[in-house]
Amino acid sequence: MRRWRASLLVAALVAALAVACAAPLAAAAPASSLDEAVRLLERSKPYDAASAERLADEVEPPLAAIGDEQALDLVESLRQARSGSERARARDDLAAHARSLAALERKAASSVRHDPALLSRIMAEEGVAGGSAAQEFLRKLQERLFSWLERLLSSVFGSRAASSGFEVAYYVALAVSALVAAWLIWRVLSAVRGTGRARRRRGESAGSSAEPVVEAARDLPEDALAYADAEAAAGRLREAVRALFGGAARALVERGVVPVAKTRTTREILRDVAEHAPHAHPPFAELARVFEPAWYGHQDPKREGYDRARQAYLETLAAASGGGAPR
Repeated sequence: MRRWRASLLVAALVAALAVACAAPLAAAAPASSLDEAVRLLERSKPYDAASAERLADEVEPPLAAIGDEQALDLVESLRQARSGSERARARDDLAAHARSLAALERKAASSVRHDPALLSRIMAEEGVAGGSAAQEFLRKLQERLFSWLERLLSSVFGSRAASSGFEVAYYVALAVSALVAAWLIWRVLSAVRGTGRARRRRGESAGSSAEPVVEAARDLPEDALAYADAEAAAGRLREAVRALFGGAARALVERGVVPVAKTRTTREILRDVAEHAPHAHPPFAELARVFEPAWYGHQDPKREGYDRARQAYLETLAAASGGGAPR
């Protein structure tokens, strides 16, 4: 019983193999219309001579019926193609031409075939457009790649294996190309995003540095001490003390003692100095004690107050630089 079942299974496998081998040799059923010929061309994969011959036999009758010589020349090119890549290109050219003929047949009478403007419009509506120089270059590059793959497969596995394996290689190449394209797009987008982030950071940094750390530092000359001495000599002691406080706060930021930030109040800048530069806090706090009543309280600091503020300014800068207080 088991031997009978095994024999039956072997016979079934042999029959299936025979049907599979005989299927490609079966007579091709000709297409009944241009639209059917287009569908056959779009679905076909003529990577060996037998499949290309069968496809040509299927699509030739409706093309011959309309008497289009260019279409028949393209059919003959499909038959005579020697490699898988040449057959694929011939199939694509024939499919594009057949689509244009089918569009003409559906949308106009035979007379419009000689109207280039109308023909171009109809072909554009059907998605059939002429290739640019770049497209032609890529097409030739693809053809050379596929020819090389076919020769490689033939040398390794033999011509019969190459004709069947070329289709697999074709889709593998497409998958690899898609992955490479996706990777390149990701790298470009990442670079663009990185550039945008860097530009935003530079803008934020520039915006922060353009804004004075305290209001007293706004529009203050670079040499705050010389400016303060000039104001004091002119009798403008309040303005002189304000210049000393603003200059000290600006110097602390420029020397990296306290972080760059937007304009802060006296209390906020004192808190920053105590946190980030405690050694500079005592003289800077002394300078603030002279500055606040003089500027916000509109009190005359007198010469004594200015001298205290000037000494506190010098000690603050010395502490920020890591040295002793100059006299």
